[in-house]
Amino acid sequence: MVVPHELHPLFQVSKVKQHQPLQVQAALFLLLLTGASHAQCRLLLQVNHRMIEGMSSRLQVLRQSYVQEEEQKIIFGDGKKWMDVEADEATFDRADVTRDVTYKDSVVKGKPILWEQWCGILARGNPKTLVLTCLTPVRQNSTWSNPQGGLDPIGPEASCRSQTHFAR
Repeated sequence: MVVPHELHPLFQVSKVKQHQPLQVQAALFLLLLTGASHAQCRLLLQVNHRMIEGMSSRLQVLRQSYVQEEEQKIIFGDGKKWMDVEADEATFDRADVTRDVTYKDSVVKGKPILWEQWCGILARGNPKTLVLTCLTPVRQNSTWSNPQGGLDPIGPEASCRSQTHFAR
C-alpha cells in the first residue's frame, strides 16, 4: 500500500502500535511552526513525547539544510564597486576541556579553554543577507587575562574569516 507521505522527510509511515495518522502529524507540524511548546502539543494532541521530539528534530534538520542552501546563494557585492556590509562577532560559551579526551592535545599544550564564537555578516539594510559562521578561535590557557586584570569574560578576539562569498 502506497501512502502520500511515504519517504517524506518530515512525516512518517509506521506499522507500530504508536503510529499516528497523517492528520495528527500535520496538526503537530502546524503547532510546531507556530511555536507551541512540546508540553502544549502533547496536551492538545494527546500524543507521545517521542513523536513530538522526533518531528521537532526533523523540522530543525530541514530548516538547517534550507538555510545552508540559501546562504550559498548570497553574494556580497558585484565585483565592480564597494558594498556596505555589517559584521559582528559574539562569544557564547567558555568551556574548560581539561577532562575531555577529545581535546587531549590542547590540554597537554596547556591550553584547556575552548571558546564558542560566531560571526555574522549582512549587507547594510538587507536583513535577508545575514550569514552566520561559527569561528574557530585559538584555544587559550586558563590563566589568560585581560589588560585590566582578571579573567576576560569575553575571550580573545577572533578574525571574522569565513566561507562568506564576496564577488571577486
